Amino acid sequence: MFPEYIFGGLFSILPLLDPLRNAIDIQDDIITIEWSPQEKDEYFDAEFQRSLRLLTDGKLEEARLILEDLAFRSPDDPNVLYNRGMVYSEFHELDIVIDTLKRCVNIVPLYSNAHRSINAVTEKFISLKP
Repeated sequence: MFPEYIFGGLFSILPLLDPLRNAIDIQDDIITIEWSPQEKDEYFDAEFQRSLRLLTDGKLEEARLILEDLAFRSPDDPNVLYNRGMVYSEFHELDIVIDTLKRCVNIVPLYSNAHRSINAVTEKFISLKP
């Protein structure tokens, strides 16, 4: 049988695989982990890439509309949440930014850009308050 600490370590990595689908099979003292990225349709991927191009081109309102649609379709996608938060920062919607980025790091705790952005936006929010 496996020592208990192996199971603790095994299950502690599962949140890092999110948003990946995974399956764990334990038989005859052999642990097998299978995972595959969540399947998203080609439309989702194409629209996400288009939103990134629009952001790069400075077309923030168009990018925001696409990211809103994608966030509705896939509310736990950390990349969509991060970019949605960043576009709202350009509109100075700081409460939405902080909420969205916090949701992102709740899904992927090691999303360092989201952590840095929360800190930067919080500082900006404090400096704008009267």
